[in-house]
Amino acid sequence: MLELEYCMEKVAVITDSGSSIRQESSLAKEFDVVSVPLDIKFLEDNNWVSYQDTDITPEEFYTKMRQSKKLPQTSGAIPGRLFCHYEALAKENRPILSIHI
Repeated sequence: MLELEYCMEKVAVITDSGSSIRQESSLAKEFDVVSVPLDIKFLEDNNWVSYQDTDITPEEFYTKMRQSKKLPQTSGAIPGRLFCHYEALAKENRPILSIHI
């Protein structure tokens, strides 16, 4: 009987928190997924204040949204944050699958 050997590299998965996969989640831990936070800006005292979405709870988010005169602004994951992860994985010579909103 012919025995086949498969050499499968572990693919690194990087996403942003818009995927609803949080870094501390069991899913991220089980599959070694890196989830990079998104930035959210709220208008507070006529100034835009930036938060990482991982720094505020959903309850805080909705409270801030109700209290603000304008809807919050969001941006994708900051390229510099992504680059750090890409660079580290490239040093390991791992293939990367990166999925973002």
